Amino acid sequence: MTRKHFENIARQIRIDVENGNTPRDRAVYAANLFAGIAKQDNPAFDYDRFLSACGLADAQNAGVR
Repeated sequence: MTRKHFENIARQIRIDVENGNTPRDRAVYAANLFAGIAKQDNPAFDYDRFLSACGLADAQNAGVR
């Protein structure tokens, strides 16, 4: 996946949480799962930056890295 894909996914997670379409705890769970997969696929993937882009910067310690 490209940076553009990661940005689009993060934007959609953020929008869904902001609009109340996805509960925050589910968004944190999904973002952490995705970030773990992305990190395996791309060692340069920036986990903290992705969670921040998702609007979940305060959840950075909630997931497995």
